[in-house]
Amino acid sequence: ISENQVTLYPEMSGRVIRVLAKNGDFVRQGDLLVVVNASQYEEQLKQAQANLRVNHAALNQAKARKKELEAQFRRTSMLAEEGLASQADVETLQAQLDSAIAAIELAEAQIQESESVIEETRTVLSKTEFRAPVTGTIGRRNAQIGMQVGTNTELFTIGDLNKLRVEVVLNTEALQNIEVDQRVRIFAPSGTREQQVFDARLSRISPFLDPVTRSTEAEIDIRNRGNFL
Repeated sequence: ISENQVTLYPEMSGRVIRVLAKNGDFVRQGDLLVVVNASQYEEQLKQAQANLRVNHAALNQAKARKKELEAQFRRTSMLAEEGLASQADVETLQAQLDSAIAAIELAEAQIQESESVIEETRTVLSKTEFRAPVTGTIGRRNAQIGMQVGTNTELFTIGDLNKLRVEVVLNTEALQNIEVDQRVRIFAPSGTREQQVFDARLSRISPFLDPVTRSTEAEIDIRNRGNFL
């Protein structure tokens, strides 16, 4: 098993429109690998941005109306004190002023709602682009242009082939003679008469036995010289 080996799954469903990596490609963390169709969410973003502009216009209009009514209210109140305007006129303007203040609060709430929708839509849009979560080599590519993917669809496996982990099953008898940091030699066929030999040490042993087989696993971390393995 390679170090940092992960399987890439999409965070959302959609139809694949671009695949930018193939088996054996080396990729860095953050590299773009797969893109799914995002036209639906792009339209939703445009609509939300249009609503935001409308709500900002409504807020500006409500503020202008409030400013106008405040001036009228002050003048009418002064006139009422001199007996040149009725108290009913003052109360009417006060009601209109209260309504303008409510319109401002409504427009501000609608702006916040539009901004929230925009942020959420942008988050969804970002999930239509699937990027490498780690640096490593692509393997087991399943992503194909045109395929419909879901959150359970395996797209790629990515891992660092420079560092590998060998897993060895140990029974209870072997555990009596094997311990962590013990030297090991790994022989790998090379296609020639001579085998490739990798020297390493036992990295760790799981302390838990399988209840049925009464066995456990040991792990050996090795450097993969020249990506031979």
